[in-house]
Amino acid sequence: MRKVLLVALVVSLTACADRISNTNASRLIGAAIGAGAGFVVGPRLIASDQAVYEKTARRALASSPDGKIVSWRNAETGSSGIFRPTRSFVVDSSGFYCRDYRATVAVKEGMVRGTGTACQTASGEWMLFDRQRG
Repeated sequence: MRKVLLVALVVSLTACADRISNTNASRLIGAAIGAGAGFVVGPRLIASDQAVYEKTARRALASSPDGKIVSWRNAETGSSGIFRPTRSFVVDSSGFYCRDYRATVAVKEGMVRGTGTACQTASGEWMLFDRQRG
């Protein structure tokens, strides 16, 4: 059931992205990644923390093997965290490359952990789905 919903969402977002300009598609994809980051760590990240988190997430999803921890730290705020892809798979019916991940973020107010799934779009960007706090 999870894969069916994931495929449907990825296909619909990709179809939408094909109908709008490349600039708007990039904004849509960036917004989805930002929303995913915000859901994982809640309202505790300020903009500069979220930017560092998103850059780390993209880098880890694109090039880190499953299980490899990629860390980040924002020198401006002292916030830090880790992002770890945990499982890579291809969704059978669509051929989309997806990865499950775990993220932990430490901010002044405490620590937040989250999990989710990200799938790579045809343009190479990553869309985050199925996020949970834990």
